[in-house]
Amino acid sequence: MARWLSQQGYEVQPNRMHAGRFPDLVVSPETVIDVGVGRGTPWLYEAFPDKNFLLIDPMPEAQEYVLAAYPHLRAKFFETALGEENGMAELKIPIWKGATHMPMASLLNRDDAHVEKISGWDTRLVPVTTLDELVGDDAGPFGLKLDAEGAEPAILRGASQVLQRCAFVVLELSLSHRFAETEAPSNVIASLAAAGLEMRDVLDTNGGSETAPPRHIDALFTRWSN
Repeated sequence: MARWLSQQGYEVQPNRMHAGRFPDLVVSPETVIDVGVGRGTPWLYEAFPDKNFLLIDPMPEAQEYVLAAYPHLRAKFFETALGEENGMAELKIPIWKGATHMPMASLLNRDDAHVEKISGWDTRLVPVTTLDELVGDDAGPFGLKLDAEGAEPAILRGASQVLQRCAFVVLELSLSHRFAETEAPSNVIASLAAAGLEMRDVLDTNGGSETAPPRHIDALFTRWSN
């Protein structure tokens, strides 16, 4: 089957965002930070079942769902958004097919093709803090997963100290103008490189087609020496 797919112009690759494979790619952290929790990141929780987790999401629904769905997770939940400075911001949650769609909630203004499918918005004023302030002096090493619907560059600018203590970072890297404020992917790569973290793998792609590049990827960054 793999050979036939190759002949048709496709490649078969293992799923490295899998609890059984991902730990082999990285140095094991002391604490795992999950930013943009939504309905949870099961492959990450299962990859490090004996580690402490910091779960960060501004929506109380995320806390209720994840703590109920994963009762054995050693986790502390922080109901806040993250950014490059402390303050307040408007969180925009799309209404899609008659229901709020938590995975697409963002502090940014969406302007991609998905806007045509959105019938309205649930807007909420939420607190914003920096990851550096939230984590404080915890020594790590950390594993950081970051999925913040376009806000990743700002979050990284508010996490310069934490990034110095990260063994790995997995983040959603925008490769298209999904939001009016979308920053170039080189800004993200530069922020991580300044902390000694280099892009090492593309774990997943989203939104691409046979003739179009992906809208975003899940990228893995680790220490160059690892």
